[in-house]
Amino acid sequence: MKKTLLAICIVCAAVISGNAQSKIGVQGALNASGVRGNSNVDGILSFQAGLVGDIDFTENVFITSGVLYTDNGWKLHSIIDDAAIKNTRKNFGYVQVPICIGGKFIPIDDVALFAQAGAYGAYCLTDKIGEERWDYGLTAGIGSYLLDRIKIGIYYDLGLKEVQYDTKWSNLHIGAAYYF
Repeated sequence: MKKTLLAICIVCAAVISGNAQSKIGVQGALNASGVRGNSNVDGILSFQAGLVGDIDFTENVFITSGVLYTDNGWKLHSIIDDAAIKNTRKNFGYVQVPICIGGKFIPIDDVALFAQAGAYGAYCLTDKIGEERWDYGLTAGIGSYLLDRIKIGIYYDLGLKEVQYDTKWSNLHIGAAYYF
């Protein structure tokens, strides 16, 4: 699985850098990390950052991908005695590789709205959860391109892999990318 992820990263980088209608940039986002399936756990606010690239097939259709560091986590509520509740925060740093197809809509001068959807694969770098380090799921986003160099959007990741005890990731990102 590690070799597959590495191969995907290398192919994406080669295609993005070799295509005349491609662009590479940096992205940063506020990440509202959550979990599904465990009522004793709350999500946390964190961040996402990394390199992104777009390949424009036509004026309105593109593929986007990247290599992002995503900080997922949770806050666990444990009852110690009748009156005290202990909150334990746990962060998990993932390298995430999303691959999405998207479309640009209503282009007016230097502004265009976009929608994109696809899948992601991720590997936990900081601490494995149970016996598992891998995660995968679906991702989607909407937003706007400004001056064809700035991409502002809202993105949602729906984890499909159980990371621990019926728990799956669910992340909402609000961020921006700048393309060189």
